[in-house]
Amino acid sequence: QMIEVSQGARTRVLGVGPMPLHESVSVLGSLKGRSLKEVAEARAAVEVQVVWLAAQRISAAQLARLQALVDEQRAMLDDPVRFQISDQEFHDTLYRACGNELLADVVFDFYGYALEFRRLALKRKGAIAHSVEDHAAIVAALKSGKPDKAVAAMQRHLDQVQRTTRAVMKH
Repeated sequence: QMIEVSQGARTRVLGVGPMPLHESVSVLGSLKGRSLKEVAEARAAVEVQVVWLAAQRISAAQLARLQALVDEQRAMLDDPVRFQISDQEFHDTLYRACGNELLADVVFDFYGYALEFRRLALKRKGAIAHSVEDHAAIVAALKSGKPDKAVAAMQRHLDQVQRTTRAVMKH
């Protein structure tokens, strides 16, 4: 059932929607009004756990998909729009590999925060190449089967993403 909630009006049931209600509502509600620092800290905390689990649970098919995405991304160095779509699939595939749908949904909501600023950051020279190399390091670490290596590779990527996103938000 889909419902409509409006300030100052009664909640109305609209009938069956295109997707179950639990899928149409973001796990975390709205992150609007949260600072980049607050969301970045929360994302890092959850994402580290997700990657640690993924390193132990990832399937051969998921690993192959991540590798294929990295290979494709090497041809997107001058195409921020295509890269951002591929980046989203890369992160979603990685998150799903943790084997916990709730954690994957939560961290994907964090990933979605500040995407407009990421779009600007990715237009800067060398930004996409840097992310692709980070992704390659994450995949290599996942292939090693060592959770600590995967966490360290993801931490480096998150640090770089925070730095470049903050830089464009200040302008």
